[in-house]
Amino acid sequence: MKLTFTKWFALAVVALLCIGSSVVLAQGITTAAIDGIVTSTTGETLPGANVIAVHNPSGTTYGTSSRPNGRYNLPNLRVGGPYTVTVSYVGYKKQVKEDVYLTLSQTFDLDFTMVEEAIQAPEVVITAERTAIMSAGRTGAATSIGRLALASLPTISGRLSDFFRLTPEARGGFSFVGQDNRLNNV
Repeated sequence: MKLTFTKWFALAVVALLCIGSSVVLAQGITTAAIDGIVTSTTGETLPGANVIAVHNPSGTTYGTSSRPNGRYNLPNLRVGGPYTVTVSYVGYKKQVKEDVYLTLSQTFDLDFTMVEEAIQAPEVVITAERTAIMSAGRTGAATSIGRLALASLPTISGRLSDFFRLTPEARGGFSFVGQDNRLNNV
């Protein structure tokens, strides 16, 4: 039986697909995860609680916040440990759980029940000052490009539109912030 080029090509493609699929299947999960729920002593879920896990040997820090249902998830953590997991929430006492060890492809369940704590906030003093930058005559974003900048900046065509790229409000041509070029002051 004589093999033609197309048969050789088809055989090579099939061989590459077999080898490639075995490599893909050999990839496994090499990390772990921590998840749980953050609640108060009354059983109420606490959305937005700050959850920090620190891998003590390396100092690597992982963080997240609890979802509206109080659940949190810290995926792709290093295997091993020990980890120190800290949860904080305004108006509640910070909780720390130490010596958490993770095994390969494990999802470690770690729930927290937060205890209310009265906090004394320091006095807040607000001061304001009026400057020329904030005035009724100036309404909106602006970019000023002076003579020195125009003389020293590189340009290919020497046209004014080359310098419009310096301002984030420019949308190409003489259009700024989505307005027609008749409404802009250049």
